Amino acid sequence: MIAKGGTLRILQYNSKLGNPNLMEKLMNIKRAFLVLAAALLMPGLVMAGATSFATFEVDFNFDDNNPVATTAYISCDGGLPIKSEQEIKDGDNIIFVVNHPEDPNDIDCRVWVDDVDNYTTDYECYNSDSSCSDYDLSDDNADGPGCFYTSVELLDENECEVDLYPDDALLEVYKTWEVLGNRAQANLDTIDFKARLIACASDQGVIQDSVLTDRGYCVRKTVTGPGPQHMDVYFNTHWEGNTIRIFERIFDSSVESDASDCPNFTVFPGGDYECTVVNTVFYEGIPTLNQYGLAIMVLLMLGVGFVGFRRFV
Repeated sequence: MIAKGGTLRILQYNSKLGNPNLMEKLMNIKRAFLVLAAALLMPGLVMAGATSFATFEVDFNFDDNNPVATTAYISCDGGLPIKSEQEIKDGDNIIFVVNHPEDPNDIDCRVWVDDVDNYTTDYECYNSDSSCSDYDLSDDNADGPGCFYTSVELLDENECEVDLYPDDALLEVYKTWEVLGNRAQANLDTIDFKARLIACASDQGVIQDSVLTDRGYCVRKTVTGPGPQHMDVYFNTHWEGNTIRIFERIFDSSVESDASDCPNFTVFPGGDYECTVVNTVFYEGIPTLNQYGLAIMVLLMLGVGFVGFRRFV
């Protein structure tokens, strides 16, 4: 209690006088907390009076707050981690303590986490004294991704920030045209083979390059037949999934649209989906008769007229 009170009085005294050593004293207090943390992890070492260790703090976050757990690791060349791996979840902040050898030579350490399927991991490293560098999976690094620390000194405070981002999903909407009947085939030049494919989501930013419409945030693509076409739609995703709806607008009354193969989709990180919209074309022209049909029609009309004449005369 005396030491605690004495520390408080010193801080109050220095703050009033504007002592430039105040920040140094605050750093010493922070180091004392690290000693306390180390004591919880390696009580035998601290009880023996040793302070030859360094700490590595891991700050872990999912961009979409995914609750799944993964594992964080540390590996050192020359130092001995008290724990070489720990479970970690979104929002966690864990500390690795590495026993520094009595040999004054510095140590090198790497901190990393297990990959999570359909997520991209980003590493950022920070430290108090030694140098550090960070590599992602896409970087060309022989030792793999992670936070790398070189020349770690006694009581160094190191931090590795790990952020995971859900991978985009892709929905491929295919369009086919079916022309029914010989008359439709013979009158293709009179049919408007134009359609507008529409994919919509209720959340802003879920569909890339979307615009706000009365159906929600949508992307649209106008296609022209009669050959096949398709539309690629990319989505920002969430671990709980995002619901996507597919619509189509047609411009010719002789075309019927069938999007039953494209129900409401729930897309997840890294997913790859496809469906097909089928347009059926039929001919709406006024039917006509050939010369034999006209002759039969005339005879029928004459017959009906003759019967009616006999009945009423």
